[in-house]
Amino acid sequence: METITTDDEREFIRASQIRGRFQRRSSIPVEVFGPSEEEEAAVVWTIYPKSEEQIKKLKEACKDLLPFRGLEDDLLLQIFSAMFEKKVLPQECVVQQGEDGDHFFVIEHGVFDIMMGQNNQQNRIGQYKNSGTFGELALMYSYPRPATIIAVTEGSLWGLDRKTFRTITVTFQLEKKKRLQMFIASVPFFKSLEATESAQILDVVEEKTYEPGACIFLKGEIADKFYIVESGEVKIVAEKPGSKEVGIVRHHKEEYFGESALINNNPRTVSAYAEGEVKCIVMDVQALERLLGPCMDILKRDMSNFEELIELLGPIIDTTV
Repeated sequence: METITTDDEREFIRASQIRGRFQRRSSIPVEVFGPSEEEEAAVVWTIYPKSEEQIKKLKEACKDLLPFRGLEDDLLLQIFSAMFEKKVLPQECVVQQGEDGDHFFVIEHGVFDIMMGQNNQQNRIGQYKNSGTFGELALMYSYPRPATIIAVTEGSLWGLDRKTFRTITVTFQLEKKKRLQMFIASVPFFKSLEATESAQILDVVEEKTYEPGACIFLKGEIADKFYIVESGEVKIVAEKPGSKEVGIVRHHKEEYFGESALINNNPRTVSAYAEGEVKCIVMDVQALERLLGPCMDILKRDMSNFEELIELLGPIIDTTV
């Protein structure tokens, strides 16, 4: 029998097929009330060690599933590390059609039948063989299981419950927010911002990772972004006027570059490259100005820093970016 596709649309289809069969539930409940983000982040979860191969398999299995789309690699690693192993025996029922689901499973190995039906009459509609996932929507909300999953052979599953998934994601986002605030606060040109303005900046920044040797921007490109080095080393390269000599400046953690974008959007006078793997906080200056107004007005709040920036960007020197 053909194996059923493991994408999340499968569960939406099945849920609609059986929705009318369970009169006790007329719609999918939304969990509105619960602990605050800070309270959830205070919860400690258990880590279950896994090999690199197991992590790789989990990542491959989950990459296209709705709850995992767009999640950063660091967050995915934390989630996968929290997944527990569940051993199963032949004929063991893993999930029962119609029951509330709050666990998601990835098959490590084993054969599992997918059963659907009503009034205790269930038929096999598919089968998983040593791979597959089921229950991913349970990580997002409570809903009746659309099918029964029964082990045909001995097997092993990796499982994760909704509470742990939410705790990890909330904790990660709170820590990321604090980290970004710390890096932004390290830039002297933004120290005149009000607390509410500093918080708003988080809406126009993103973390971006560059592979070794990658070009961050090229000489001649329009200066429309400002960068803070979060980890790694960035090399700034420029030809000095009237000479073929190449000047090099290196930026490290908590140092910033691309500050000419705060003054104007003229072409870059230098190029920037990643030395090894580099992670940067990238700020879209146009988005920042839509949010807080012209950057020049912000900089002029502190004339000492404004004059320092103008002095840096006036002559064409190696650090001019």
